[in-house]
Amino acid sequence: MEKVIFFIDGFNLYHSFVNKRFNKYKWIDLSELAKNFITKKEHIEEIYYFTALTPWSPDKMNRHKIFVKAQELKGIKIVYGEFRKKIEDADYVKKHIQHSKKKELMLTSQFIYSN
Repeated sequence: MEKVIFFIDGFNLYHSFVNKRFNKYKWIDLSELAKNFITKKEHIEEIYYFTALTPWSPDKMNRHKIFVKAQELKGIKIVYGEFRKKIEDADYVKKHIQHSKKKELMLTSQFIYSN
């Protein structure tokens, strides 16, 4: 029997269920869903559900945690990611890059003139 491993982009999957069209799948059993994609000669070795929680929306985060726990109880392995912090001050970044370029230019010209 061949082993099969599923990798699920859980964050996008879960949050797509907010759409009324897909709301009926909100509590889908991912292990049962995965079984529909294998043949009789294959065996599901593991299912990984990759996701990140939304700390800026506590209500959504709590509902998502319940969904994740339900999947865990079915044997699905959960892999948590996290959101990167957004750089708030783009001007600071621009100034830092310009400063670095000026510094690099000064070092280069000093090297050229010292030879």
